[in-house]
Amino acid sequence: MLKLIKNIHVICFLNTRFVLVFTLFFVSNLIKGQHLFFRHYTPDDGLPTSSLYNLVQDQDGFIWITSEAEVCKFDGEYFLSPLIGLEREEVIKLSFHAPDRLVFIDLTNQTFIYENNSLKQYDIPLYPKTSYLCSFYEDKNNRNWLVSTGVDYVISMPTASIFDTSQHTVYYNPNFNQPKAFHAVEDTVYLFSQGSTFKIIEDTVYSSFNTIEDQVMPPTIGMPDKNNVLISTYTGELYFYSKNADQFRRAFTEYDSLIQAGINYIYEDQLQNIWISTRDGLIFLDYQKNGTYKMSHHLSGTSVGIIYQDAEFQYWFTSLTDGLYFLPSLELSTYIHPKLQKIYNIAINQSGEILLGTDDGWLLKISENFEVQQETKLQRQSMRVYSIDAKFDTILYATSSQIFAQDIDDRFYDFKSGSYKQIDRSSREVAWYGSSGSMGYIDSTHEGYTEKAVLKQTRTYAVYPISDEACYFGAVDGLYYYDNDTLQTILPHSIQGDIRDIEILADSSLLLATQGNGLFRINHDSIIQHLTIDNGLVSNNCTDILVGSTYIWLATNKGLHRIDLDNNTIKLLSRNNGLVDDNVNCLALKGDTVLVGTNKGVAYFKEHYSLEESPPKVYFSSVKVGEKDTLIIQHYSLKHDQNNIKIGFGSIQFTNANSIEYQYKLKGLNDDWVQTKINEAQYPSLSNGNYEFMLRAKTINSDWSSPILLSFEIDKPFWKTWWFILCGIVFFGLMVYLFLRQFIKNKARKAKVEAQIKDMQLMALRAQMNPHFIFNSLNSIQEFIILQDKRTANRYLGQFSLLMRTILNMSEKETITLRQEIDALELYLSLESMRFEDELHFNISYDPTIKIDQTLLPPMLIQPYVENAILHGLRYKKGVKKLDVEFTFEPPFLICTVTDNGIGRTKAKTIKARKASIFPSKGMSITEKRLNLLNDITHQNFEIEVIDIISDQEEALGTKVIIQVFSNSKDV
Repeated sequence: MLKLIKNIHVICFLNTRFVLVFTLFFVSNLIKGQHLFFRHYTPDDGLPTSSLYNLVQDQDGFIWITSEAEVCKFDGEYFLSPLIGLEREEVIKLSFHAPDRLVFIDLTNQTFIYENNSLKQYDIPLYPKTSYLCSFYEDKNNRNWLVSTGVDYVISMPTASIFDTSQHTVYYNPNFNQPKAFHAVEDTVYLFSQGSTFKIIEDTVYSSFNTIEDQVMPPTIGMPDKNNVLISTYTGELYFYSKNADQFRRAFTEYDSLIQAGINYIYEDQLQNIWISTRDGLIFLDYQKNGTYKMSHHLSGTSVGIIYQDAEFQYWFTSLTDGLYFLPSLELSTYIHPKLQKIYNIAINQSGEILLGTDDGWLLKISENFEVQQETKLQRQSMRVYSIDAKFDTILYATSSQIFAQDIDDRFYDFKSGSYKQIDRSSREVAWYGSSGSMGYIDSTHEGYTEKAVLKQTRTYAVYPISDEACYFGAVDGLYYYDNDTLQTILPHSIQGDIRDIEILADSSLLLATQGNGLFRINHDSIIQHLTIDNGLVSNNCTDILVGSTYIWLATNKGLHRIDLDNNTIKLLSRNNGLVDDNVNCLALKGDTVLVGTNKGVAYFKEHYSLEESPPKVYFSSVKVGEKDTLIIQHYSLKHDQNNIKIGFGSIQFTNANSIEYQYKLKGLNDDWVQTKINEAQYPSLSNGNYEFMLRAKTINSDWSSPILLSFEIDKPFWKTWWFILCGIVFFGLMVYLFLRQFIKNKARKAKVEAQIKDMQLMALRAQMNPHFIFNSLNSIQEFIILQDKRTANRYLGQFSLLMRTILNMSEKETITLRQEIDALELYLSLESMRFEDELHFNISYDPTIKIDQTLLPPMLIQPYVENAILHGLRYKKGVKKLDVEFTFEPPFLICTVTDNGIGRTKAKTIKARKASIFPSKGMSITEKRLNLLNDITHQNFEIEVIDIISDQEEALGTKVIIQVFSNSKDV
C-alpha cells in the first residue's frame, strides 16, 4: 500500500484540481467542546413562564416549580397547575416530611399549606407585615430557621409543629446585622450576617466578629473535609469558613473570571460535587478522588437560578429568563463543534486519536481529551464522508465522490474517483469496498494496483472482510459472500431491507443492520433472531452496529439501542436521557468508551454506563362516575346506576416520558392486562359487584412498576337484593295461592252459574210451554174441530206440535243460530195470530248484512218478550194488533227490538192487578235472571231496555223492548 500511496502522490501532484482545498493544524488545548447534555423546557413545552424562581420534589415524585406567573408541578410530560390562589412574585418552598404536605412562603411572610389536595393560608405571626423573608434553612434535624429583613431576631420551628407557635423558638441579639444565611453542623447552627458570625448552641447565641464585611447570601455548603463551609456573597465571591479556626478565606479564586457576572446559588450534590449558578451560566466542580475539583462551564449566557438533585439523582436548574433545564446524568458527555453536523463515520487511529467524517466533507482529528488536533475540509461542498479505515498508518476515506488516502505525514492524496459507501481493509494491501453501483476489492500486492468488481449494478453499503480472499457484502438487495472468485447470495428473499452494516459475533453468527427491517442475527442457513419495533426496537431504520465487551449497540434514527442478545433485553439511549440527538449515524469503541456520532455532535460514555431506570411512578389523575368528576379516593361505594366509570391516570418519569406504556385490568371483570399508551380507561356499563382496578407502567429501560389500586363496589339494583327477592317469592306465592283460590272459587261459581243457567233454560222451557198457552192452544184446536173446520184444526195442530218440538230441541243447546230463533218466533206468532183470528199482524225483519245462519245467541231469549207483548199489550187492544220484531247488528252485539201497539205498561198493570192470573207469566223474569247469570259468567254486556211509546197527548201507543245480546259467529 505504501507503493500505491507513492504512485498516487505523483498523480495528485500533476493533477492538483483533486487536492484538498485547505488543511488547518492546531496545537493542543485550543478548543474544548466537551459538554453535559441539558434538556431545555420553555413555555412552548407547557411552562407557565420562562422566569422561574424555585423548585422542589415532593414525596410522590412530582417536581414543583414556582414562577412569576403561578405554581405548577411536572410529571415528565405535562406541566400541571393544581393550585389556584398562589400567584406571588417570589416564593420559597418547603417540602415537609409529613405526607402530602407542601408549604410555600412568599417574601411577605405569607405561608400557604398544600395538604390533602387543598390550599390554606397561614401567616407567621412573629414577623411584621412590612418585613420580607430573606432566608430559610432546613437543617438535618428537621428544624426550620427563618430570618426576615429589618428585625434583630431569628425563628426556629420544628417541622412536625411548624403551625404551632408555642413550639417556635425566637433568638434575639441586638448585634444581628442583616443576617442572611444559616448552616447547621450537628447541634450548632451558624448564622452569617454582614460583619458578624453567630453560633447558636443549646438555645444560646454566641457571636464572632472574625468575619467578612460582604453580605452572605444563602445557602451555604458543608465541604467534604467536614471543617469548611462554603459561602457566597452578594458581590460574587466565594469563601471558605473554617469552623475550627473560626476564620474566612477566599475559595476557588481561579474561577473568579467565570463568576464575576454574579453568583445566584451554590449547591452540593450527593456525590460531593459543587454547582455554582451564575448570571452567566453554570459552573460545575467535579469532585475527584484525590480531593481536588475538575471545573467545567455550561449554559453560558443563561442566568441560572436554583439547582436541585431529585430522588433519582437527576439534576434540575431554574433560570430567571430561559425556563427550566434538566440534566439526566453526569456519566454521558457531548462533544459539539461548529463543523460537526451529521457525523457519518468515527474511527480510531493507531495513535488513539478520534477521526470524524461529516455529511458536508469535514474531517476532524480529536485527541483523547477531546481537543481538536486537525480539521480538514474536502474539496466539494456536498462530499459526504461515508467510511474511514484507520487500521494502518495510511488512512483511507470513502466519500460520495472519491476515495482519499492520508499518509503518516498527514498528506492527503486522491486515490480513486467514484461514489463509495464503505471501505475496509483486510490487510495493508487489500481493501474491500462497496459503492453506489458495485462491490469488490482493490489489491496492491504487486507493483501498482488492481481493482475487481465482484458484482455490478447493485448499491452496497456494508463490507466485512474475512481475509484477503473472502468478504461479506451487504447490499440493497441482500447479503452476499465472496470467496476465491465465487460469489453466493445468503438467505435470498429472507432478508428484506437494504443492509447498512455487518458484524460477526464470537459464535460466528452474523449481525445485519438493515434500513427498514430492523436487526437480523443469522448463521449460514437460517435466521436466529430478528429484532424489530414489534419486539423491542423503537425504529426499524438501523445504520450501524458496535459489538462491545458485554452488549451489542445498535444505531437507529430514533436513538441508540443497547441489546443483550443472551437475555433478549433492549434498552434505549435517546435525547430523553442524555443523547445529543436521536439521529445516530455511526458508532465506535475507544477502550471502554462508546463514541456515538449523531446529526448534532458526538456523545460518549463508558460502556458500563447504566441505562436501567426505576419504574415510573403511576398515579390517578381523575375518576369520573357518570361523566362527573369525583374526588380520588381508595374505595368507591356506588349505586347500581352509577356504573359508567372513566379513570384517568399518568406517570412520573423524567427521562423517557414519551415512551411510557401502561397496563391495567379490572379484577372482577377481566383478569387479563390491557396494554396501552393512552392515559385513560373507561367502563361504560358495569354490572353490580366488587371490582379492583390495577394500574402499572414501564419505559423501554425499566421493569413494570408496582401496581396501584382503586376499588369499586357497585350495589345491586333493589330488584336483585335478597330482601326484594324474598318479598317477591312471598308475593308470588301469595299471588299463586290467591289465584288458585280465586280460580277454584270461580270454577265453582261458574259451575253453579252454569247449573243455574240450565235451570233457567228448563224454567224458560216451562215458561214457553206454560199451561195457559197450551190450554189456549188446545181450546183453539177443539174449537176448530167443533166448528167442523178440520183443515184449520189440522194445520194448527201441526204447527203447535212443530213449535213444541223446536222448543224442546233448543232447550238442549247452549246457543242457536239467529235463523233458528226467527223460525221459532214465526211458529209461535203464527199460532197466536190464528188464535186471535187474524187480528194479530206481526212482522219479523233483520238487517240484510247479518249472516243469520252464522250468528249465534242463547236459545229462548226473545220469545218471552214477544209473549209478554201479546199477553199484556196486545191482548186487550181493540182493533188491529201489530207486533214488529227487528234484528240489527252493532258489533259485537245483536240488537233485537220488539215493538207492539198495545195498551202500554200502565194499563196492563192496572188490568193485571184487577184480574189475578191463574197461571202467572214468569218468562221475562226468568229471562232476565238468565241474562244476569250470563253477564256474570262471560263478563259480556247483556242488556234489556223497555221503552213506553207515548203520543204527544200523553196517550199510550205501545211498548218497545230492546234486547242487547253478545253474539258469536260460527264458521260455515
